[in-house]
Amino acid sequence: TFGQVTVQPKKLMVLTNPFSDELLLNATPDIISMLVDMAAIALAKLEDNNVFIGTSSSYTGLLELTTVTRSLGATKTAITDFTLDHVSDAINDLASQYLPNLHFFWNKAATNVLRKQKADTAGSYLWGDVTNGNPRTLWGYLHMEVTDMASAPAAATAFAVIGDPKKVVFATRGGLRVDLLTE
Repeated sequence: TFGQVTVQPKKLMVLTNPFSDELLLNATPDIISMLVDMAAIALAKLEDNNVFIGTSSSYTGLLELTTVTRSLGATKTAITDFTLDHVSDAINDLASQYLPNLHFFWNKAATNVLRKQKADTAGSYLWGDVTNGNPRTLWGYLHMEVTDMASAPAAATAFAVIGDPKKVVFATRGGLRVDLLTE
């Protein structure tokens, strides 16, 4: 079945402080290219915040959706309580249709906690061989670190998203537009 997706248009912009025509004409490297690169990074971070966290009343972030979240348990209150068992249980709870393109999204602190977990007293890591392998996968699924997701979440606070990112619609109009004002 097909559902209807409603997209609410929003404008995002980046403004800079004024600079001189001389800087514009003589800067090496090209000042406009540098500003466009910095603006693209800032806008990408803002899009991450909107999709995952919900940075204002205009956006509902995935971490705000109480119908699809799960907790670490009543007695688990710190990111250090996060284990690979929680990840495995979350994968198991997902419908099969989401597994082919499954991704994990969390702060790098969560990655650090999971990577440190040991399988035995000899110090073998649960998350595979640290000297080989792909550090961006866990059980064959990609994981991405989102800087502004909680690194030290409060009790009962969602801090990770596990699912198929292709199921999230965040439409962009296309391209960046640079307006130079000369006033």
